[in-house]
Amino acid sequence: MKLEKPDYIDLYPYLSPKEIKEEYGSYAYSERHIQRLYKLWGLVPQDVMYKSLFDASYAIADLEQDECEWRGTFAYTLASMGQDAKQLVTKRLRAKEDHYR
Repeated sequence: MKLEKPDYIDLYPYLSPKEIKEEYGSYAYSERHIQRLYKLWGLVPQDVMYKSLFDASYAIADLEQDECEWRGTFAYTLASMGQDAKQLVTKRLRAKEDHYR
């Protein structure tokens, strides 16, 4: 049983392909294969997406926060969203395992 497209989409851009492989082991495709899937699905590399998200969010951020302070807020928010995505994917994976037992 492998992770499926919705799982990879939910983990993007919070976890890199390498982190996905490390987190989910044999349930995940190889790092290179995940990169190819993301490219096939029209998703940009994680670092490009992070920069785009940061630039867009900073443009609408509180005017009283400087860029350095906003970077911390941004990083914390992404990490929190990444944890939520991992919990969702892990829950789905466990449900599939239970179904096939």
